[in-house]
Amino acid sequence: MTQRTPNKTDIGLSDLLTALADLPWQTEAHKKAIFHALGFAWQNTKPEAIDSSCPKQIFDRNRYQQRPSINAAPKTPPGFSPPPPPRAPVELPQLILNSHLKALDAVPDEAPEWLNQDNVLLADEKPQVKAARANLFPNLTHRGTLSAALRVQKRGKDVDIPCLIKHLTKGQIPKIVPTRTALTLERGCQLLLDYSDSMVPFWEDLTALADQVQNVLGKERVKIYEFDQDPTAGQCWDNPLAAEPWRTDDTRPVLVASDLGINGGRVRWPVGATWRRFIDLCSQKQIPLIVLIPWRTAYWPEIHSSHPILVHWNPHTTATMIKKRVGAGHQILS
Repeated sequence: MTQRTPNKTDIGLSDLLTALADLPWQTEAHKKAIFHALGFAWQNTKPEAIDSSCPKQIFDRNRYQQRPSINAAPKTPPGFSPPPPPRAPVELPQLILNSHLKALDAVPDEAPEWLNQDNVLLADEKPQVKAARANLFPNLTHRGTLSAALRVQKRGKDVDIPCLIKHLTKGQIPKIVPTRTALTLERGCQLLLDYSDSMVPFWEDLTALADQVQNVLGKERVKIYEFDQDPTAGQCWDNPLAAEPWRTDDTRPVLVASDLGINGGRVRWPVGATWRRFIDLCSQKQIPLIVLIPWRTAYWPEIHSSHPILVHWNPHTTATMIKKRVGAGHQILS
């Protein structure tokens, strides 16, 4: 006995119940339409007229074998754009309407109370207070940190007794009495600030750093230069009408705040040619060079030289850390 293969086109009572459960029919007319669409008779009568809110077709996903093609808009020649079509003129009403304006009463000579200078609404307005910003060198420690980085050696006034005894034991008379070296900040510094695109998140920190350096050394001892990627092209704008280009100064250390062009990348590539030229220039003239980098040491480029002194510019940097890098102070003896 062969088993009959069910015909997939047959509609059974379960299909009718499923359709009644899924379709959102609301009236008897909807229900009759569902019966009729599935091939069932409703008391041997045809369904009555259905209102416009009822769908007139049963959705069949196999009705469309492919999506209807959308005609592409005609392409215009390159470099040509047609002018927009003129707007249709507004049709003015032919009927002349009567005005319902009323004459105002006599205007008072005095202004109303709400229009005077003692307006309560205006008095309540307060200037917006800018949120406090934490500096990369905190205000409580920046003086010691910057002093350790920028102090230089000079010839002091105290006689160096051990050195003098050493000369006398050898039977030598020094032409100049040897004196001990002293650390000082009186030489000031040249401050170079990097305002390139990669330093945009730190622009406010650059402004704060300039104020901190001037607070420690004094404005008259600090020469501030601004540059974009190339420190040798730095310019000082003390005179708003004429910028002063950066020049090396053998008597002042150079303090640079920059990311050395790494732009936050983790790849340890050698420093760029522009920075290499700047570092070599300071090294040849024996100018102390300190670079403040806001990124961690894992991001720093490779500089195969003891010049410059690289310092992590962040709140956790202390004066003790910098003293270990700088040593007994920069060698500028004159």
